[in-house]
Amino acid sequence: MVRLSPSLCSIALSALAFLHAPNADAAHLVAGSSDESVCLDVQWADVSTGTGTLVAFTCNLTSAQSWNFEGKTIQGLGTTSAGAFCLDVNNDRTYDAKQVDITWCNQTPAQNWFYTDQSAIVGAHSKKCLTVGFSQSPPPYPVTMETCGYPFVESNQVWAIR
Repeated sequence: MVRLSPSLCSIALSALAFLHAPNADAAHLVAGSSDESVCLDVQWADVSTGTGTLVAFTCNLTSAQSWNFEGKTIQGLGTTSAGAFCLDVNNDRTYDAKQVDITWCNQTPAQNWFYTDQSAIVGAHSKKCLTVGFSQSPPPYPVTMETCGYPFVESNQVWAIR
């Protein structure tokens, strides 16, 4: 019998929730240390143009920070049976420092993501990690795609599903 440590169990359950919880209750994607944790956020909760900028902002439990997991897509703000918005990389770009946004779900490769055993969220099309730019202060912080740290992801590439 194999015994998993509590932290490995948490990672496994989080990954399972990410990959196999269609239409589950909304969750928050939290990055950073406990002193300075921030949530993935649609800036100003605005998708009025069909797209919105994503930032990492102080966790506040608003709908702008609520995410649903549908297969390999991460759906957010305004997601209903009539239409959904998905975590997206504009124009399917794959270079470092590319801003991540939210737009209408369209089933393109830029909207496919997976959660790794190192608690990183990785774009399936780019193999790059969702990364928080903690370089400025105070939040909001930019959220981009960056090359994942090797052999371990960088601390600003670690996300918890809560």
